[in-house]
Amino acid sequence: MKLINVRTLEEASLVALDFLPENTNLNLKVAFTGGRFGEELIKNLAEREYNLENWTILQTDERVSCGFEDLIQTKIINELSECKGFCKDKLILFPFEENYLEEISAFEEHLYKLEINRLDLCFLSMGEDGHMAGHFNNSKDYKDSIFCFNTNSPKPPKTRLSFKVSWLMKANRVILVSFGKEKHKELKKLLGGSGLHSQILRTKELIIISDLLKQDF
Repeated sequence: MKLINVRTLEEASLVALDFLPENTNLNLKVAFTGGRFGEELIKNLAEREYNLENWTILQTDERVSCGFEDLIQTKIINELSECKGFCKDKLILFPFEENYLEEISAFEEHLYKLEINRLDLCFLSMGEDGHMAGHFNNSKDYKDSIFCFNTNSPKPPKTRLSFKVSWLMKANRVILVSFGKEKHKELKKLLGGSGLHSQILRTKELIIISDLLKQDF
């Protein structure tokens, strides 16, 4: 695990992007998160004009039954579509209509057919309550799968669909951003092993980027 201190959210996103491989010919499976960090990250990635030709792009979670402009995938597509090599056929995005639970089994089967058993790189951010992706403390497992869902999310919109954090943490590299004083308490709990998703500390290669100074951990 590596801890990196930053002063601004923009700096956090730029530092996170520094962990992208210099070799753009690598076939990478990369998952993006939503929220303020996710939006800042994809904006800065687009500005770098990184070559996405060999990327398969996923999302860690999605907002369901909301306006099209509020979907995480809408923002991903809008920002990254100008990048060199961007191809919609390489996007693996969650169902988001009201019948999303009826479609999720087919979505999981699609992942397995593509042999997406783990990610190469996963970008995550932590919420004020310690949640990551769309995996909250009251999220429910979807059958015996790698997904969870929530119809009463503590943070609007209420309905969320997400990969379980236990699956995301299998990625070859996880970059977790926790930015803002309101998240310091949960970050300390995470690092101390009592956080909602402290199991992420078992990730093979974990980078945590935060404005919490190391001496305050």
